[in-house]
Amino acid sequence: MTMFSSLSPFLQSAMAIFFLSAMILELAVFFVRRIRRNIPLLCIDLGLIIGGVFLLTGFWAHLDGNMVFDPVPAIILWAIGFLYILWAIIGIICENRIHKNTLTRSAIKESFDDMPSGICFFDAMGMPVLCNRTMNRLVYEITGRDLQSLCELESVFVLPNGGNLSQPSKRQEGIWRSKDDQVWSFQKQIVTCENGMLFTQVLAANVTELFARKEELQYNNQVLISMTQRMKRLLKNVVEIAREEEVLSMKIKIHDDIGRSVIATRQFLRQNGSMQGAEPIIKLWKDAICLLKRDNETLPDTNMLTQVRESAAGIGVTIQMNGELPEDSEAAYLIVTAIRECVTNTVRHAGGTEVYVCLTEEEQEIVGEITNNGTAPKSEIKEGGGLSGVRRRLEKAGGEMILQS
Repeated sequence: MTMFSSLSPFLQSAMAIFFLSAMILELAVFFVRRIRRNIPLLCIDLGLIIGGVFLLTGFWAHLDGNMVFDPVPAIILWAIGFLYILWAIIGIICENRIHKNTLTRSAIKESFDDMPSGICFFDAMGMPVLCNRTMNRLVYEITGRDLQSLCELESVFVLPNGGNLSQPSKRQEGIWRSKDDQVWSFQKQIVTCENGMLFTQVLAANVTELFARKEELQYNNQVLISMTQRMKRLLKNVVEIAREEEVLSMKIKIHDDIGRSVIATRQFLRQNGSMQGAEPIIKLWKDAICLLKRDNETLPDTNMLTQVRESAAGIGVTIQMNGELPEDSEAAYLIVTAIRECVTNTVRHAGGTEVYVCLTEEEQEIVGEITNNGTAPKSEIKEGGGLSGVRRRLEKAGGEMILQS
């Protein structure tokens, strides 16, 4: 078996360096375990370090000429060195795994500083104990200096315990808008530890999005309030508008009925008619007088056309219908009103004796064409009160009126 003393100086030096490397690794493991204060493993490591120091001392003495390891086989020294290396490597691997699964102070502080919200803890005397970077940045921006105490922060604005969001310009409500246009809400809370110690926690939360939504909601509420007030004003005028429309409608009807009565009377007088032929004219005047007294109601739609035919016959006009009135009472009323106005204008302006009405339905629309056999006007037709009233009623109902000569 080869003894250590029989090895070449190069191998002896290599073995010494090998042991020195093993000792360095063992020392690293020892200091890592010392932080965690694992007493059993620390005792083992300390014993290995003492033994390693003894072996290194022997190596250096042997290299200086003192045959300390002369009777020791070289294989045993190599085995001891490999065991040192193996123990150190296993220790490093284990400590690395433990470090990854252990929450250290530095890890806590790093995570604390990386929080998007600002947070700071004060002791019972109001002195800062733990504060992250976000809170330090906000306090420096607000006060112009580093955070010194809780009283200094409270002197800027009153910190609410509830968290009511208010305007950023009101510092006393715990709201602050930073230079980068971010809105922060400052709140404080008393925290009690397990050992009974009291700490004051100040939290600065970024409420920019929440505040923007609140401002949007306030704007929408103002718009709704404005619309509500406008609707109230409109509702107050509904009754008055309805009354004015009713009065206007009555005036138009009175105008049409009296106009027909006057025209019929004028024609009767020109023709020197007998008293027996005056009965239709007398009926027209009675209807007009009753309308003025508001003693009669509007006839149903089914009888309106008959009434117009009788009135037209009284002034010497015949109505020829092609088609039927629509079932919709409003549409039927508008068509009959237009026929009545055309009968009056046929006698007054065209000198005609026949009115032709053609009603068709096209694509869910009712088309009415009203013509007469009178003389066509020589100039452009100018709408008077009657035609204007008919146009206004049609357009209000979504219809359209076209005049052609």
